[in-house]
Amino acid sequence: MKTKSIISVFLFWLMSSHVNAASTGNRTIKSIGCHVHDKTCYVTLDKEVSTTNCSSNSIRWYSNDANGKEILSLLMSASMANKQVNFNLDGQCVGTYPKFNYLNVVIE
Repeated sequence: MKTKSIISVFLFWLMSSHVNAASTGNRTIKSIGCHVHDKTCYVTLDKEVSTTNCSSNSIRWYSNDANGKEILSLLMSASMANKQVNFNLDGQCVGTYPKFNYLNVVIE
């Protein structure tokens, strides 16, 4: 009985942690950059994206996040190749800007 309770709590936590996750759909990159005074990087998109906690046409992450510099490189490559991107927003925010779990470059 105790094992069932633990499994139930774990499954509830696992499912509720992705409640705020949402896809942005395919978006065009307008600009990319990083701040000089801290480790914040950003990509500005052609349309606003939002979660329940924040919305903007700019998505943020930190360059010292796991794969933060790789994300920057991938976005620069996608921008130079005029490819659209699709972000999976995680419901978290960096200040008032949405943050993401992962992104896809649309190759077609």
